[in-house]
Amino acid sequence: MEPTSTRRSSPARARQPESPFLAATSTGPNRSGTTIGRANLDGSAINESFVTGADSPAGVAVSGPYVYWANFGGPHGTRGSTIGRAKLDGTGANQHFITGAKSPGGITVAAG
Repeated sequence: MEPTSTRRSSPARARQPESPFLAATSTGPNRSGTTIGRANLDGSAINESFVTGADSPAGVAVSGPYVYWANFGGPHGTRGSTIGRAKLDGTGANQHFITGAKSPGGITVAAG
């Protein structure tokens, strides 16, 4: 898992202060990744398929009871037009939580 980056070629990770885990995107070769991974803060309990069905995820953010990611696009169908969301336990994944984005390369959640 690599640090969050504004460069589209880098995987991203996120941690909410009260969450005891990291979430990370899996970009795969040629940005063909389809998963969001999760691990404990000490690097144990790695689950590389915490959320499946993403379309070249290119960023991840954790806020409240949810994890969010940008579907940058690739060979999987959405062509980079959505923001996905799932519960912190990985259930309830919705790859089309927000539609109409234009090749989103990252994501930030701001409370307020």
